[in-house]
Amino acid sequence: MVVMERGYGGRYSLLMHHTEEEMRKFGLTDQMLLDQEWQKHARPGEVNYNCELTGPSYFTHFDDEDSSTA
Repeated sequence: MVVMERGYGGRYSLLMHHTEEEMRKFGLTDQMLLDQEWQKHARPGEVNYNCELTGPSYFTHFDDEDSSTA
């Protein structure tokens, strides 16, 4: 069973209930674990711009769309 629990800042994280070892068995990568650690302490509305999975490196197509409308 996978449990997601509210973290210290109010966002939900798998790391509140599961260990890093368990999460690796679930198939999470190093980057996913780093993001879950951030989620564990983050507040609702905050964005992790340093995460490769959800930060600006993931949404690079928005830069292309902005420049085409200028």
